[in-house]
Amino acid sequence: SIKYLFEMRKILEPEGAYLAALRRTPEQLDQMKRIVKRMEDESIQKGTSAIDADIDFHHSVILATHNPIMIQTLENLSSFYKRALEITLRPNVELKQKREAVYNEHYNILSAIEAEEPELAKIQCMIHLKNAEKKLSLLLRDYTI
Repeated sequence: SIKYLFEMRKILEPEGAYLAALRRTPEQLDQMKRIVKRMEDESIQKGTSAIDADIDFHHSVILATHNPIMIQTLENLSSFYKRALEITLRPNVELKQKREAVYNEHYNILSAIEAEEPELAKIQCMIHLKNAEKKLSLLLRDYTI
């Protein structure tokens, strides 16, 4: 279920952000910046959910860990991940403030990774996941994976 996916995300992604802040290459950082810019363009400017940019960002963070087990774990979860994001991001299309908040959460993760601040990257990622989980709890009664 989507609830179990979030439990796994809370284990995998904050540690991934932590390691990415320590291990990312300049090229990987540039890629993350391009993705966050794309997210801004799609979400804030065009008013879409920017789901592909969202998925690409989290994938780029995990790639920056250089940990093949973490990378493979995310790959194994990718189909569930996309379905979960389709559900949690759908309501944001109508609400610019929510789209801006999601964008800012990703930007904050990126900023911490860029600053090579692993603890801050981990915390920013947890904030993002907790906010997504709050939205999820409101939607769970209507959807299952």
